[in-house]
Amino acid sequence: MKTRLSASLVLLVVSLSLNALDAVGQTTEPSGPKTTKSDKGTKAADFAAKEQAMQDLSRSSAAGAVASVPVTEATPYNKDKNAGKAAADEAMGILSFKGSKPVDKNAKAVAPIKSISKMTREERQQLWNETARESKP
Repeated sequence: MKTRLSASLVLLVVSLSLNALDAVGQTTEPSGPKTTKSDKGTKAADFAAKEQAMQDLSRSSAAGAVASVPVTEATPYNKDKNAGKAAADEAMGILSFKGSKPVDKNAKAVAPIKSISKMTREERQQLWNETARESKP
């Protein structure tokens, strides 16, 4: 039952699409006097030619106009082989290890500073004097 129903739906859709294509293909010329047999022959020949052309186009995508350049004629994407060398060198420079900073042999040992809120008044005054002395040239 389902196959008959689905088959009938497919046939209905195909017939509707063909009717829509026929409506699009019709011209808006006014209907003239009844056609003679020679007109019917030429119309049949034109119709057969159009059908043959559509079948030929549908068989192969190469039957129509070529949309892109063939692969053999394509230009290479990167003509300059050294185009990204500067950027790559810069990235490697950032990532590479450059060694440690030189040690100042004249530096004095510095202990971690106690929190100012926990210092006594004398300790704060002493810290202020040391800082002022170091900052003067």
